[in-house]
Amino acid sequence: MTKSYYLYSAIRYIIDVPLLILAFFLAKIFNAHVTFHPQPLNAVLFLAIAIISWYTAAQFTRIYNDLRSNKFSEEITYIIATAFLFTILLTSLLFIFRRYFNFQNHFLYFYLGLVLTQVLIFKYILRKFLHSTFYRGELQEKIILIGSSPAAKDFYHTIQKNTYYGYKCVGFLDNENSKLNGCPYLGKIETLEQVIKDNQIDEVIIALPNAQYQHIKSTIEICDNHAKRVRMIPDLYLYSSSNHQINTIGQQPVINLRSLPQDRIANKAVKRAFDILFSIVYFVLIGWWFMPLIALMIKLTSKGPVFF
Repeated sequence: MTKSYYLYSAIRYIIDVPLLILAFFLAKIFNAHVTFHPQPLNAVLFLAIAIISWYTAAQFTRIYNDLRSNKFSEEITYIIATAFLFTILLTSLLFIFRRYFNFQNHFLYFYLGLVLTQVLIFKYILRKFLHSTFYRGELQEKIILIGSSPAAKDFYHTIQKNTYYGYKCVGFLDNENSKLNGCPYLGKIETLEQVIKDNQIDEVIIALPNAQYQHIKSTIEICDNHAKRVRMIPDLYLYSSSNHQINTIGQQPVINLRSLPQDRIANKAVKRAFDILFSIVYFVLIGWWFMPLIALMIKLTSKGPVFF
């Protein structure tokens, strides 16, 4: 990974500190009656609590993960989740230290709203800046593909089509001199160590079938020796779907090839809310007169009870 990208990652991580501070002063300006009692340093205490709460909440979400290949709508989900946890932590700590502060609740509501709004705006600006930088060919990570399987071809096509992912494929290694959608062939897998030295590779992507276990193992060992990040495309390319998930059972990673909509808690909550809302609307508008009418028709046309 380039030094420039490390700098960008650092900025992306620490930019939230001035945003938290800016939100505080804006909230204080729009709520001029807010005072901190009895020491002026209590404002610093408030900001310290806010910063600690924010980064603690961020540890439980993916807000600072590499989300360049994710849609911004997905990043918004992580930001909202972080803001939710941040609200819980901040209000809890402020309650503990409540004797140091003297402000009304609407100041806190205003502050939390500003934090969420500012973070959303600046994350979007940073994302657009990063994408434009990648389009210019800057900050890109140099990667090398191991193998020429269908998964490797699809991966190469994906990063070539979506340049804003920020990956530049130097070439691929394979023991068979095959073609890979125009990707340069650099030699056999055994030459990986020399290729890493010659091209300053940032990351190695393994796209070999499981049958080539020895090559996979040796590739990982070489990457470990040269401190290079290595990732592997599972040998399940033909069976994978767009909604697969990777879980862990004990120490073993397990790939769920098809997750059901009801597997997500959010979907369950939405469905449950819809069921309750629909039932209420039905009984308010129709059920209160339609169900007794059905019961009456059953009673008039049948000798049995209405309810079995």
